[in-house]
Amino acid sequence: MPTLGAVLHNLAIVRLSLNDPTDAERLTARGIEHQLIALKADPRRVQPRSLLVKQYHQRGVVMMASQRFAEAETAYRAALGYVQRLVDDFPAVPEHRLQLVRQFSNWASLLDSLKRHAEGG
Repeated sequence: MPTLGAVLHNLAIVRLSLNDPTDAERLTARGIEHQLIALKADPRRVQPRSLLVKQYHQRGVVMMASQRFAEAETAYRAALGYVQRLVDDFPAVPEHRLQLVRQFSNWASLLDSLKRHAEGG
């Protein structure tokens, strides 16, 4: 059965696809809040950490759609931080490394759209 965090994530995707960024933003905020509580309850558990990466990523997507680039950057950086910790803690798990590459790509796309190429490394 999907977790509440996963359901909120999926609903945010649907709401954004229906051109409702306000509701998508609300759903991502709730999803992040939920995942942070789950993470606090068990900081070593992988699922809440992985879903938190997805929640922050989706928040970045929503903020980009709303032309709120500073908030998108904050969300993408948060996703990068959480996925980097997953890679550090579980270096043998290829899925985490793939997530890390995707998050760097998302962040680079944001920097590109803002014409901040030098910051991309």
